[in-house]
Amino acid sequence: MKTNRILQWVVIYVTCLAAWGDAIAAEGRILLRNGLLTAEFEQGALVSLRDVQGGRSIEFTDDALAITVAGRTFRPAEMKRLDSGVTEHSLITAYSAGNTTVQVVHELKPGWHFISRHLVVTFPAGSSQRIDSVEVIRAELKTVALGEHLIGGGSRGVFLRFGKPGAAPSPGRSSPSRIRS
Repeated sequence: MKTNRILQWVVIYVTCLAAWGDAIAAEGRILLRNGLLTAEFEQGALVSLRDVQGGRSIEFTDDALAITVAGRTFRPAEMKRLDSGVTEHSLITAYSAGNTTVQVVHELKPGWHFISRHLVVTFPAGSSQRIDSVEVIRAELKTVALGEHLIGGGSRGVFLRFGKPGAAPSPGRSSPSRIRS
């Protein structure tokens, strides 16, 4: 990819789940809510999603991402955290490593039954970069999934099925799930 100005790569990832909108920041936690879904964040990382009407929650013990550019992998956990911004429907957290900036944008708009995550990667003006791989979500689920359907062998996403609390997982699925997409 070549550009004469700052290169911005936007990758959109939609986590399917169950969607008025407001954001609340308190005690290091940020909540995005729209009346249907509540997303809770700590330090810019997603820690839980709650279906307001159904009363079910999905909890994450590790929410990470990675983008590899020209053989160099960028992971926000290993980058300098710049700042976070909250609007009515979104949380934006920025990180830097040298002259590269990664913004992680989470959105929860009115009527949505899902939360979206976008990555915006900014390189120096006039640079030419090759995006090798993107892992928009690489998470450990605290909530056990009862079943999963991989999209593109897991490289393009995954649909997870959850049951009522205490439900037994599908055969071979006895521990928290790992998501990579």
